[in-house]
Amino acid sequence: AAAPWTSGGLPVLTTARENAHGLFEVEVEIGTPPQRIWTSIRSASEWLWVPDAEISPDGFASKNSSTAKREDVRGDGASTEALRDTVEIGGCSSTSMPLVLTVGNVSTSFDGGMLGLLVPRKHQDAGFFAKTSDDIGKGSFFAHFWEQHPEVSRSFSLSLGGSNPFLLLGGAEEARVDYLADTYTQRSDLWYTSVRAIGLSKGQTSPSRLWSLDFNEHFPYGSPGLLNSGSPAIEVGSLIFRNLLEVMPGNCHTDLSSLAMSCECSPNTIEEDFPSISLSMEAGSNYRILGLDVGRSVSVCIPPSAYVTPDPSGEGRCRVAVVDGGKNMQRFQAEAIILGMPLFRSAVVVMDVDRGRVGLGAAPGSEAIWGVQPNVCADPKNWWNTGHRFSSMRVTLVLAGTAALLAYVFVGFSPQAEGIRNSLDRLRARLESMTGGGSGGTRLGHSAPGGSASSRRPHDGVTERPFTQVSNEQE
Repeated sequence: AAAPWTSGGLPVLTTARENAHGLFEVEVEIGTPPQRIWTSIRSASEWLWVPDAEISPDGFASKNSSTAKREDVRGDGASTEALRDTVEIGGCSSTSMPLVLTVGNVSTSFDGGMLGLLVPRKHQDAGFFAKTSDDIGKGSFFAHFWEQHPEVSRSFSLSLGGSNPFLLLGGAEEARVDYLADTYTQRSDLWYTSVRAIGLSKGQTSPSRLWSLDFNEHFPYGSPGLLNSGSPAIEVGSLIFRNLLEVMPGNCHTDLSSLAMSCECSPNTIEEDFPSISLSMEAGSNYRILGLDVGRSVSVCIPPSAYVTPDPSGEGRCRVAVVDGGKNMQRFQAEAIILGMPLFRSAVVVMDVDRGRVGLGAAPGSEAIWGVQPNVCADPKNWWNTGHRFSSMRVTLVLAGTAALLAYVFVGFSPQAEGIRNSLDRLRARLESMTGGGSGGTRLGHSAPGGSASSRRPHDGVTERPFTQVSNEQE
Protein backbone atom coordinates (compact mmCIF):
# COMPACT_ATOMS: atom_id res chain seq x y z
CA ALA A 1 0.00 0.00 0.00
CA ALA A 2 1.18 3.51 -0.80
CA ALA A 3 2.14 5.60 2.20
CA PRO A 4 -0.16 8.58 2.76
CA TRP A 5 2.73 10.88 3.68
CA THR A 6 5.93 11.19 1.68
CA SER A 7 8.79 13.64 2.20
CA GLY A 8 11.98 11.87 1.21
CA GLY A 9 13.36 8.54 2.28
CA LEU A 10 11.58 5.24 1.84
CA PRO A 11 8.50 5.04 4.08
CA VAL A 12 7.51 1.69 5.54
CA LEU A 13 3.78 1.35 6.22
CA THR A 14 2.08 -1.36 8.22
CA THR A 15 -1.60 -1.52 9.16
CA ALA A 16 -2.73 -1.84 12.76
CA ARG A 17 -5.71 -3.25 14.62
CA GLU A 18 -7.13 -2.84 18.12
CA ASN A 19 -6.79 -5.73 20.55
CA ALA A 20 -8.81 -6.80 23.57
CA HIS A 21 -6.79 -4.56 25.91
CA GLY A 22 -7.69 -1.38 24.04
CA LEU A 23 -4.20 -1.13 22.52
CA PHE A 24 -3.18 -1.28 18.87
CA GLU A 25 -0.98 -3.95 17.36
CA VAL A 26 0.82 -4.62 14.11
CA GLU A 27 1.91 -7.84 12.47
CA VAL A 28 5.56 -8.79 12.13
CA GLU A 29 7.11 -11.86 10.53
CA ILE A 30 9.93 -13.54 12.44
CA GLY A 31 12.28 -16.36 11.48
CA THR A 32 12.87 -18.64 8.53
CA PRO A 33 10.36 -19.70 7.39
CA PRO A 34 8.50 -16.61 8.67
CA GLN A 35 6.07 -16.89 11.56
CA ARG A 36 3.43 -14.18 11.86
CA ILE A 37 3.21 -12.58 15.31
CA TRP A 38 0.90 -9.74 16.34
CA THR A 39 2.73 -7.23 18.56
CA SER A 40 1.23 -4.28 20.43
CA ILE A 41 2.80 -0.88 19.71
CA ARG A 42 4.75 0.42 22.72
CA SER A 43 6.28 3.88 22.49
CA ALA A 44 7.85 3.58 25.97
CA SER A 45 9.76 0.32 25.35
CA GLU A 46 12.96 -0.40 23.43
CA TRP A 47 12.47 -4.07 22.63
CA LEU A 48 10.62 -6.47 20.41
CA TRP A 49 9.08 -8.90 22.89
CA VAL A 50 7.48 -12.16 21.75
CA PRO A 51 6.14 -15.04 23.87
CA ASP A 52 7.49 -18.51 23.39
CA ALA A 53 5.14 -20.83 21.52
CA GLU A 54 5.35 -23.26 24.45
CA ILE A 55 3.57 -20.81 26.77
CA SER A 56 1.32 -19.03 24.26
CA PRO A 57 -0.52 -20.31 21.17
CA ASP A 58 0.28 -16.98 19.48
CA GLY A 59 3.96 -17.19 20.34
CA PHE A 60 7.16 -17.73 18.39
CA ALA A 61 8.61 -21.24 17.96
CA SER A 62 12.31 -20.50 17.80
CA LYS A 63 13.18 -24.16 17.26
CA ASN A 64 11.33 -24.02 13.93
CA SER A 65 13.42 -21.13 12.61
CA SER A 66 16.69 -21.95 10.86
CA THR A 67 18.02 -18.40 11.37
CA ALA A 68 17.28 -18.08 15.12
CA LYS A 69 20.35 -17.60 17.30
CA ARG A 70 20.40 -17.35 21.06
CA GLU A 71 22.63 -14.73 22.67
CA ASP A 72 24.49 -15.01 25.96
CA VAL A 73 23.95 -11.43 27.13
CA ARG A 74 22.13 -9.53 29.86
CA GLY A 75 18.69 -10.69 30.84
CA ASP A 76 16.68 -12.81 33.21
CA GLY A 77 17.40 -16.36 32.18
CA ALA A 78 14.50 -17.70 34.24
CA SER A 79 11.80 -15.82 32.32
CA THR A 80 13.39 -14.35 29.19
CA GLU A 81 15.92 -15.27 26.53
CA ALA A 82 17.73 -13.01 24.09
CA LEU A 83 17.50 -14.03 20.42
CA ARG A 84 18.54 -12.74 17.05
CA ASP A 85 16.57 -13.62 13.96
CA THR A 86 15.24 -12.27 10.69
CA VAL A 87 12.33 -9.88 11.18
CA GLU A 88 10.08 -8.35 8.52
CA ILE A 89 7.80 -5.39 9.21
CA GLY A 90 5.74 -3.60 6.59
CA GLY A 91 7.39 -5.63 3.84
CA CYS A 92 10.88 -4.50 4.92
CA SER A 93 13.13 -7.36 6.03
CA SER A 94 16.10 -7.15 8.41
CA THR A 95 18.53 -9.87 9.46
CA SER A 96 19.97 -10.73 12.86
CA MET A 97 17.51 -8.49 14.65
CA PRO A 98 17.37 -8.52 18.48
CA LEU A 99 14.24 -9.81 20.17
CA VAL A 100 13.33 -10.89 23.68
CA LEU A 101 11.61 -14.26 24.03
CA THR A 102 9.49 -14.72 27.15
CA VAL A 103 9.93 -18.34 28.18
CA GLY A 104 8.81 -18.39 31.82
CA ASN A 105 5.81 -17.36 33.87
CA VAL A 106 6.32 -13.65 33.32
CA SER A 107 3.49 -11.21 34.00
CA THR A 108 2.60 -9.29 30.84
CA SER A 109 -0.32 -7.15 29.73
CA PHE A 110 -0.11 -7.98 26.05
CA ASP A 111 -1.25 -10.76 23.77
CA GLY A 112 1.09 -12.09 21.10
CA GLY A 113 3.99 -9.70 21.56
CA MET A 114 5.16 -6.15 22.00
CA LEU A 115 6.94 -3.88 19.50
CA GLY A 116 8.98 -1.19 21.29
CA LEU A 117 9.52 2.05 19.36
CA LEU A 118 11.88 3.72 21.81
CA VAL A 119 15.39 4.52 20.55
CA PRO A 120 17.67 5.52 23.47
CA ARG A 121 19.84 8.57 22.83
CA LYS A 122 21.36 9.74 26.11
CA HIS A 123 20.91 7.38 29.02
CA GLN A 124 23.84 5.38 30.34
CA ASP A 125 22.24 1.95 30.17
CA ALA A 126 24.08 0.01 27.49
CA GLY A 127 20.94 -1.83 26.52
CA PHE A 128 19.71 -5.41 26.74
CA PHE A 129 21.75 -6.55 23.77
CA ALA A 130 24.75 -4.26 24.12
CA LYS A 131 27.89 -5.77 25.62
CA THR A 132 29.92 -2.61 26.27
CA SER A 133 29.23 1.01 27.17
CA ASP A 134 30.24 1.93 23.61
CA ASP A 135 27.02 0.28 22.40
CA ILE A 136 24.66 2.76 24.09
CA GLY A 137 21.37 2.78 22.20
CA LYS A 138 22.31 -0.11 19.94
CA GLY A 139 20.36 -2.56 22.01
CA SER A 140 16.97 -1.25 20.88
CA PHE A 141 15.12 -2.96 18.07
CA PHE A 142 14.76 0.08 15.81
CA ALA A 143 18.35 1.20 16.32
CA HIS A 144 19.29 -2.05 14.57
CA PHE A 145 16.55 -1.55 11.98
CA TRP A 146 17.83 1.87 10.89
CA GLU A 147 21.40 0.63 10.90
CA GLN A 148 20.40 -1.80 8.16
CA HIS A 149 17.97 0.57 6.41
CA PRO A 150 19.48 4.08 6.28
CA GLU A 151 17.20 4.85 3.33
CA VAL A 152 14.26 5.04 5.77
CA SER A 153 14.12 8.36 7.61
CA ARG A 154 14.28 8.03 11.39
CA SER A 155 10.74 8.90 12.42
CA PHE A 156 7.51 7.24 13.53
CA SER A 157 3.96 8.25 12.65
CA LEU A 158 1.08 6.61 14.51
CA SER A 159 -2.42 7.11 13.12
CA LEU A 160 -4.64 5.02 15.36
CA GLY A 161 -7.92 6.93 15.45
CA GLY A 162 -9.37 6.52 11.99
CA SER A 163 -10.98 3.67 10.12
CA ASN A 164 -7.59 2.59 8.71
CA PRO A 165 -5.07 2.73 11.58
CA PHE A 166 -1.41 2.38 10.68
CA LEU A 167 2.19 2.68 11.84
CA LEU A 168 4.48 4.53 9.44
CA LEU A 169 8.27 4.38 9.62
CA GLY A 170 9.84 7.39 7.93
CA GLY A 171 8.18 9.68 5.42
CA ALA A 172 6.46 12.08 7.86
CA GLU A 173 5.65 15.22 5.88
CA GLU A 174 6.78 18.24 7.89
CA ALA A 175 4.04 20.49 6.50
CA ARG A 176 1.39 18.27 8.10
CA VAL A 177 2.97 18.17 11.55
CA ASP A 178 2.79 20.66 14.41
CA TYR A 179 5.88 19.86 16.45
CA LEU A 180 5.71 20.38 20.19
CA ALA A 181 8.23 21.86 22.60
CA ASP A 182 11.14 19.50 23.32
CA THR A 183 11.94 20.82 26.81
CA TYR A 184 11.36 17.46 28.48
CA THR A 185 12.10 15.20 25.49
CA GLN A 186 15.66 16.53 25.36
CA ARG A 187 16.10 15.44 28.97
CA SER A 188 14.77 11.92 28.43
CA ASP A 189 14.62 9.19 25.81
CA LEU A 190 10.85 8.92 26.35
CA TRP A 191 8.22 10.74 24.30
CA TYR A 192 7.49 13.77 26.47
CA THR A 193 5.76 17.05 25.73
CA SER A 194 4.98 20.18 27.75
CA VAL A 195 1.28 20.27 28.65
CA ARG A 196 0.16 23.83 29.38
CA ALA A 197 -3.37 23.04 30.56
CA ILE A 198 -6.02 20.32 30.73
CA GLY A 199 -9.77 20.88 30.86
CA LEU A 200 -13.25 19.56 30.18
CA SER A 201 -15.31 21.11 27.39
CA LYS A 202 -18.99 20.71 26.55
CA GLY A 203 -20.79 21.66 23.35
CA GLN A 204 -19.67 21.94 19.75
CA THR A 205 -21.21 25.08 18.28
CA SER A 206 -20.23 27.28 21.23
CA PRO A 207 -18.15 25.06 23.53
CA SER A 208 -18.05 26.01 27.18
CA ARG A 209 -15.36 25.15 29.70
CA LEU A 210 -16.64 23.01 32.57
CA TRP A 211 -13.34 22.71 34.42
CA SER A 212 -9.67 23.38 33.72
CA LEU A 213 -6.25 23.41 35.30
CA ASP A 214 -3.48 25.64 33.97
CA PHE A 215 -0.10 24.10 34.77
CA ASN A 216 1.82 27.21 33.67
CA GLU A 217 0.49 29.00 36.75
CA HIS A 218 2.74 26.79 38.89
CA PHE A 219 5.29 25.32 36.44
CA PRO A 220 6.94 27.62 33.86
CA TYR A 221 7.42 24.76 31.37
CA GLY A 222 4.08 23.10 32.04
CA SER A 223 3.37 19.52 33.00
CA PRO A 224 5.59 16.74 31.59
CA GLY A 225 3.15 14.76 29.45
CA LEU A 226 4.37 11.27 28.55
CA LEU A 227 2.90 10.00 25.28
CA ASN A 228 2.63 6.27 25.90
CA SER A 229 0.88 4.08 23.32
CA GLY A 230 1.13 1.17 25.76
CA SER A 231 -1.24 2.81 28.25
CA PRO A 232 -4.98 2.34 27.58
CA ALA A 233 -5.90 5.44 29.62
CA ILE A 234 -4.92 8.95 30.66
CA GLU A 235 -3.19 8.81 34.04
CA VAL A 236 -3.24 11.83 36.35
CA GLY A 237 -2.39 12.60 39.95
CA SER A 238 -4.92 12.00 42.73
CA LEU A 239 -5.91 15.66 43.13
CA ILE A 240 -6.62 16.13 39.42
CA PHE A 241 -8.43 12.79 39.35
CA ARG A 242 -10.77 13.83 42.17
CA ASN A 243 -11.57 17.10 40.40
CA LEU A 244 -12.39 15.26 37.19
CA LEU A 245 -14.46 12.72 39.10
CA GLU A 246 -16.65 15.49 40.53
CA VAL A 247 -17.28 17.13 37.16
CA MET A 248 -17.99 13.99 35.13
CA PRO A 249 -21.69 13.16 34.70
CA GLY A 250 -23.40 9.98 35.78
CA ASN A 251 -22.66 9.43 39.49
CA CYS A 252 -19.06 8.41 38.90
CA HIS A 253 -16.86 6.53 41.34
CA THR A 254 -13.43 4.91 41.33
CA ASP A 255 -13.20 1.30 40.18
CA LEU A 256 -10.92 -0.17 42.84
CA SER A 257 -9.70 -2.95 40.57
CA SER A 258 -8.35 -0.63 37.87
CA LEU A 259 -8.29 2.77 39.66
CA ALA A 260 -10.19 4.14 36.64
CA MET A 261 -13.55 5.89 36.61
CA SER A 262 -16.88 4.12 36.35
CA CYS A 263 -19.93 6.25 35.53
CA GLU A 264 -23.61 5.71 34.91
CA CYS A 265 -24.38 6.16 31.23
CA SER A 266 -26.54 5.32 28.26
CA PRO A 267 -24.47 3.70 25.49
CA ASN A 268 -26.49 5.55 22.83
CA THR A 269 -25.87 9.03 24.22
CA ILE A 270 -22.23 8.94 25.29
CA GLU A 271 -21.25 11.77 22.92
CA GLU A 272 -24.05 13.99 24.21
CA ASP A 273 -23.66 13.18 27.91
CA PHE A 274 -19.90 13.32 28.43
CA PRO A 275 -17.57 16.28 27.90
CA SER A 276 -14.52 16.34 25.66
CA ILE A 277 -11.06 16.48 27.22
CA SER A 278 -9.15 19.51 25.98
CA LEU A 279 -5.37 19.72 26.09
CA SER A 280 -3.13 22.68 25.35
CA MET A 281 0.54 21.93 24.68
CA GLU A 282 3.50 24.22 24.19
CA ALA A 283 4.33 24.56 20.49
CA GLY A 284 7.79 23.83 19.16
CA SER A 285 7.86 27.32 17.64
CA ASN A 286 7.39 28.92 21.05
CA TYR A 287 10.18 31.00 22.57
CA ARG A 288 10.93 33.06 25.66
CA ILE A 289 12.20 36.63 26.02
CA LEU A 290 13.91 37.33 29.34
CA GLY A 291 11.91 34.51 30.88
CA LEU A 292 8.57 35.63 29.39
CA ASP A 293 6.82 32.81 27.54
CA VAL A 294 5.21 34.22 24.36
CA GLY A 295 2.46 31.61 24.67
CA ARG A 296 2.38 29.69 21.37
CA SER A 297 0.35 26.51 21.79
CA VAL A 298 -1.09 23.47 20.02
CA SER A 299 -4.54 22.28 21.11
CA VAL A 300 -5.96 18.77 21.04
CA CYS A 301 -9.60 17.83 21.60
CA ILE A 302 -10.27 14.29 22.85
CA PRO A 303 -13.94 13.42 22.14
CA PRO A 304 -15.96 11.18 24.49
CA SER A 305 -15.79 8.31 21.99
CA ALA A 306 -12.00 8.20 22.51
CA TYR A 307 -12.10 7.67 26.28
CA VAL A 308 -15.59 6.42 27.26
CA THR A 309 -16.78 2.87 26.49
CA PRO A 310 -19.82 0.91 27.72
CA ASP A 311 -19.08 -1.54 30.51
CA PRO A 312 -19.35 -5.12 29.16
CA SER A 313 -21.21 -6.09 32.33
CA GLY A 314 -24.27 -4.35 30.89
CA GLU A 315 -25.23 -2.70 34.19
CA GLY A 316 -25.87 0.71 32.67
CA ARG A 317 -22.37 1.97 33.40
CA CYS A 318 -19.42 3.11 31.30
CA ARG A 319 -15.68 2.83 31.72
CA VAL A 320 -13.93 6.17 31.60
CA ALA A 321 -10.27 5.83 30.58
CA VAL A 322 -8.92 8.23 33.21
CA VAL A 323 -6.83 6.60 35.94
CA ASP A 324 -5.74 7.76 39.40
CA GLY A 325 -1.94 7.69 39.30
CA GLY A 326 -1.52 8.42 43.01
CA LYS A 327 -0.17 11.38 44.95
CA ASN A 328 3.36 11.29 43.57
CA MET A 329 2.87 11.85 39.83
CA GLN A 330 6.07 13.86 39.65
CA ARG A 331 8.54 14.10 36.76
CA PHE A 332 11.25 16.73 36.39
CA GLN A 333 10.02 18.34 39.65
CA ALA A 334 6.59 19.04 38.16
CA GLU A 335 3.13 17.44 38.15
CA ALA A 336 3.12 14.87 35.35
CA ILE A 337 0.47 13.27 33.12
CA ILE A 338 0.55 10.04 31.12
CA LEU A 339 -1.25 10.51 27.81
CA GLY A 340 -2.29 7.06 26.66
CA MET A 341 -4.60 5.72 23.97
CA PRO A 342 -7.29 8.44 24.27
CA LEU A 343 -4.76 10.90 22.83
CA PHE A 344 -3.49 8.48 20.19
CA ARG A 345 -7.09 7.95 19.04
CA SER A 346 -7.59 11.71 18.72
CA ALA A 347 -4.41 12.79 16.95
CA VAL A 348 -1.69 11.45 14.70
CA VAL A 349 1.45 11.26 16.82
CA VAL A 350 4.84 11.75 15.15
CA MET A 351 8.25 11.17 16.71
CA ASP A 352 11.36 12.66 15.09
CA VAL A 353 14.03 10.38 16.51
CA ASP A 354 17.10 12.36 15.43
CA ARG A 355 15.86 15.69 16.80
CA GLY A 356 14.13 14.18 19.81
CA ARG A 357 10.81 15.96 19.31
CA VAL A 358 7.18 14.91 19.27
CA GLY A 359 4.62 16.29 16.84
CA LEU A 360 0.89 16.10 16.13
CA GLY A 361 -0.64 15.92 12.70
CA ALA A 362 -3.72 14.98 10.67
CA ALA A 363 -4.19 11.82 8.62
CA PRO A 364 -5.87 12.21 5.22
CA GLY A 365 -9.34 10.71 4.96
CA SER A 366 -9.80 10.14 8.71
CA GLU A 367 -12.60 12.29 10.11
CA ALA A 368 -11.83 11.21 13.68
CA ILE A 369 -8.33 12.66 13.58
CA TRP A 370 -7.54 16.04 15.08
CA GLY A 371 -6.89 18.69 12.45
CA VAL A 372 -9.31 17.36 9.83
CA GLN A 373 -12.45 18.60 11.57
CA PRO A 374 -12.54 21.97 13.39
CA ASN A 375 -11.39 21.92 16.99
CA VAL A 376 -14.61 21.93 19.02
CA CYS A 377 -13.13 22.23 22.51
CA ALA A 378 -12.95 25.32 24.68
CA ASP A 379 -9.40 26.50 25.36
CA PRO A 380 -8.37 25.09 28.78
CA LYS A 381 -5.78 27.79 29.42
CA ASN A 382 -6.45 30.44 32.06
CA TRP A 383 -6.23 33.94 30.58
CA TRP A 384 -5.49 35.71 33.90
CA ASN A 385 -3.37 33.44 36.15
CA THR A 386 -0.77 32.42 33.58
CA GLY A 387 2.53 32.50 35.44
CA HIS A 388 5.23 33.63 33.01
CA ARG A 389 3.08 33.00 29.92
CA PHE A 390 1.95 35.94 27.80
CA SER A 391 -1.85 36.38 27.69
CA SER A 392 -3.27 38.78 25.11
CA MET A 393 -6.59 39.02 26.98
CA ARG A 394 -4.88 39.94 30.23
CA VAL A 395 -2.69 42.53 28.51
CA THR A 396 -5.74 44.01 26.74
CA LEU A 397 -7.68 44.27 29.99
CA VAL A 398 -4.78 45.88 31.86
CA LEU A 399 -4.09 48.38 29.08
CA ALA A 400 -7.78 49.25 28.74
CA GLY A 401 -8.13 49.78 32.50
CA THR A 402 -4.98 51.92 32.61
CA ALA A 403 -6.15 54.03 29.66
CA ALA A 404 -9.56 54.57 31.28
CA LEU A 405 -7.95 55.70 34.55
CA LEU A 406 -5.59 58.13 32.80
CA ALA A 407 -8.45 59.56 30.74
CA TYR A 408 -10.53 60.12 33.88
CA VAL A 409 -7.67 61.94 35.65
CA PHE A 410 -6.89 64.12 32.62
CA VAL A 411 -10.48 65.14 31.82
CA GLY A 412 -11.50 65.61 35.42
CA PHE A 413 -8.52 67.51 36.81
CA SER A 414 -6.13 68.78 34.12
CA PRO A 415 -6.26 72.55 33.29
CA GLN A 416 -5.62 71.66 29.64
CA ALA A 417 -8.94 69.80 29.60
CA GLU A 418 -11.08 72.83 30.62
CA GLY A 419 -12.51 73.07 27.13
CA ILE A 420 -13.41 69.39 27.19
CA ARG A 421 -15.17 69.77 30.54
CA ASN A 422 -17.15 72.80 29.27
CA SER A 423 -18.17 70.85 26.17
CA LEU A 424 -19.29 67.95 28.33
CA ASP A 425 -21.30 70.32 30.55
CA ARG A 426 -23.07 71.78 27.53
CA LEU A 427 -23.73 68.32 26.13
CA ARG A 428 -25.17 67.20 29.45
CA ALA A 429 -27.40 70.26 29.68
CA ARG A 430 -28.65 69.71 26.16
CA LEU A 431 -29.45 66.07 26.88
CA GLU A 432 -31.30 67.05 30.07
CA SER A 433 -33.27 69.63 28.10
CA MET A 434 -34.23 67.06 25.48
CA THR A 435 -35.34 64.54 28.09
CA GLY A 436 -37.08 67.09 30.31
CA GLY A 437 -34.80 66.51 33.26
CA GLY A 438 -33.15 69.11 35.50
CA SER A 439 -33.15 72.82 34.63
CA GLY A 440 -32.56 72.23 30.95
CA GLY A 441 -30.15 74.24 28.90
CA THR A 442 -29.27 77.09 31.22
CA ARG A 443 -26.21 78.79 29.84
CA LEU A 444 -23.25 79.90 31.86
CA GLY A 445 -23.67 83.52 33.06
CA HIS A 446 -27.49 83.47 32.80
CA SER A 447 -29.91 82.99 35.61
CA ALA A 448 -32.27 80.14 35.86
CA PRO A 449 -36.05 80.82 35.79
CA GLY A 450 -37.06 82.68 38.95
CA GLY A 451 -33.76 84.54 39.27
CA SER A 452 -30.75 83.91 41.48
CA ALA A 453 -29.29 85.37 44.65
CA SER A 454 -26.93 87.59 42.65
CA SER A 455 -29.64 89.07 40.38
CA ARG A 456 -32.33 89.91 42.93
CA ARG A 457 -32.66 93.53 44.07
CA PRO A 458 -31.17 94.48 47.46
CA HIS A 459 -33.46 94.83 50.43
CA ASP A 460 -33.29 97.78 52.91
CA GLY A 461 -30.15 99.10 51.30
CA VAL A 462 -28.15 95.97 52.08
CA THR A 463 -26.24 94.67 49.14
CA GLU A 464 -26.23 90.91 48.82
CA ARG A 465 -22.84 89.47 48.05
CA PRO A 466 -22.61 86.04 46.51
CA PHE A 467 -20.73 83.22 48.33
CA THR A 468 -20.83 85.23 51.60
CA GLN A 469 -22.75 84.19 54.65
CA VAL A 470 -22.96 86.35 57.79
CA SER A 471 -24.16 84.92 61.04
CA ASN A 472 -24.99 86.85 64.18
CA GLU A 473 -25.46 84.47 67.01
CA GLN A 474 -26.02 85.43 70.60
CA GLU A 475 -24.98 83.26 73.40
